Amino acid sequence: MADPAVALQDQSPAHSLAFIDAGVETVAFGESMASARFQIVNLGTGADDLVEASSPDFETVRLHVPRSVPFVQKNRIAAPMIHVSPYGFIAVGSHGLKMLLIDPVRPLRAGSRLTLTLRFRNAGDITVNLPVLATGQRVQITGD
Repeated sequence: MADPAVALQDQSPAHSLAFIDAGVETVAFGESMASARFQIVNLGTGADDLVEASSPDFETVRLHVPRSVPFVQKNRIAAPMIHVSPYGFIAVGSHGLKMLLIDPVRPLRAGSRLTLTLRFRNAGDITVNLPVLATGQRVQITGD
């Protein structure tokens, strides 16, 4: 018989990050670009860093960060990374911090879902399914 503590641990996610208020919005530049909006909530005692993002639904995913954003660190390769403090949260898609989704592999339609994989230094790869939002729509999701 399995130890109940081990079984409970196996059912828990291996990370303490949650994703809320998420979706994909088209931008004014036409059909070649969209913007992902979401909040990363760290429910744990350890900090983590978002270091990379990718999507099979787009040719390119870029994190755009103005230098004035205080919680973002730039490494020597000039790729931005976002620090998420213990019990903290970061809003992507606001305050100048943008996740740009460039050159979709198929047309974006409101109500469809897209896949975004976020790579964290400690938590590793976390895949979220983002709904394509109609203008003004907001939705909540959690990570897989």
